[in-house]
Amino acid sequence: MKNKGFSEIAIIGLVVLMFVVVIGGFLSLKVIDNRHVGCYSTMGQISTNEAAPGVKIVVPVIQTVYKVPVTTQTLDYKDVPVLTKDGLQLHMDVTIWYRLKSDKACDAFLQYKNVEQALVIPTIRSDLRAVAASFASTDFYAGREAVNAKVLNSLTHIESPYFEVVDVKIRDIVLPRQVTDAIKQKLVAQQDAERMQYVLEKEEQEAQRKRVEAKGIADANKIISSSLTQEYLQWYQIEMMKSLAGSPNTTFMMYPYGTDLVPGLNTPLFTKPIE
Repeated sequence: MKNKGFSEIAIIGLVVLMFVVVIGGFLSLKVIDNRHVGCYSTMGQISTNEAAPGVKIVVPVIQTVYKVPVTTQTLDYKDVPVLTKDGLQLHMDVTIWYRLKSDKACDAFLQYKNVEQALVIPTIRSDLRAVAASFASTDFYAGREAVNAKVLNSLTHIESPYFEVVDVKIRDIVLPRQVTDAIKQKLVAQQDAERMQYVLEKEEQEAQRKRVEAKGIADANKIISSSLTQEYLQWYQIEMMKSLAGSPNTTFMMYPYGTDLVPGLNTPLFTKPIE
């Protein structure tokens, strides 16, 4: 009976041991996908050697593997206060895409633990304020593309050993109401001035056209006047009389004649259709 009781205890102990081994085996396996790298921590000491994606074996309790993302991450800033070159405070909504450098991920994790909150966000905010300070308030209203391009150029050239900025987009810029109204009034005044300049230029062109036209008419009249001789006028009058005589309307006309029986150059004395 004693042997039977001992055997039962041994079997139970073996089952418990196998259960512990299986559970320990599961706990010792860590899977790192291809969006992360692994950072080993052994007895609280973090290694700066990045573990590639795959299945990793760790010693339970003693060892841990932290997964650090190395794919592109998105940061949405809303109402970020910045000062412009002319001392005006405005607020910007900005989206920034960044990623950690895979060969420096564990070093960054060792230095900052929460890399995004402790390193990325403060660095980007500082650089964003520096870029904004190089623009006047009116630039943010009328030249947002230029602002966005300069912000992108500056952020993508941040000299950080741990991360890099991939892209930047300014979603919105909020100026104080009084400043917006003043800028609008200035733009309207500029548009009015440009419109008036256009009108003046058109009027000057029209005046020039009329001067050219008047000169052309005057020159034509001079040419005609120099060519009107007595003989030409008499010939032209005879041709007109022929044209009227051939008209379908029966017309009675009287023209004055000179002593040489040549029609005079005066208007007809009497012209009346016969009833």
